[in-house]
Amino acid sequence: MQMHCYATNWMTTLDVKVAQVMADAAKSDLLVQMPNGNPKGTYFPRKRRSLFTARRFSISSGFTGVCDDWWRRGYAKNLAPDVAWLRGNFLEILTARFWPKRNFDVDKQVLHLLGRIGASKDDKTHLKQNLDFVEDWFGSFKKSIARNMHDFSYQELALGASQPFFHGVNQQFYIGPASDRTIFQTAMRVSPKDRMNSALYDEMLRISDARLLDLPLAKGAVFRAKKAKANPEELLERELAEYIQRHPI
Repeated sequence: MQMHCYATNWMTTLDVKVAQVMADAAKSDLLVQMPNGNPKGTYFPRKRRSLFTARRFSISSGFTGVCDDWWRRGYAKNLAPDVAWLRGNFLEILTARFWPKRNFDVDKQVLHLLGRIGASKDDKTHLKQNLDFVEDWFGSFKKSIARNMHDFSYQELALGASQPFFHGVNQQFYIGPASDRTIFQTAMRVSPKDRMNSALYDEMLRISDARLLDLPLAKGAVFRAKKAKANPEELLERELAEYIQRHPI
């Protein structure tokens, strides 16, 4: 087994540093994708000539709206074919990232839903079409999903679910986070408020390996660096070194 991570922006270059510590702890090889050490680079040799291939990767992913630069910049084509690649960050569901931060009425909740799945809500014609689509989608459930509409919209409307198409186009097995519904069932039993403050996420780490709760993460390091007026990369590297001393690999 080989672990895999990538960087498509500055923040994810910090994530890669954390991933390396975790891979070392698991005694696993880590494939880091960062074109020529540049998180804003591309694996396509010529941008214009590669537009068709980039579009092919994006469409084959099955995403209806959420699609990051990993697809558009050819990261997928640099992975070995005929291999099962597990890809999925469960933080979105565990920390209720698709939920609005405020208590909206039903109309604003639906508009928030459209925005989070990448659907147009500015053009009046598209808005009506999308609202009709959402209404039909709501009606496809046997029971009301109002209590967890943003969990279901993320699971069914935002995430890719096109394994046969993806393999047919790219000759790769892509296994996304929606492949295991247990994570959604577990998260939906916890209130969004307790998920937003990381209570559920922290509890899962504690149960799996309490040492992970002590592992410094990129977002927290950036916050602490800003507060201390320090360099985020240097601060994170120092914190990771201290973590390894406390928990020898």
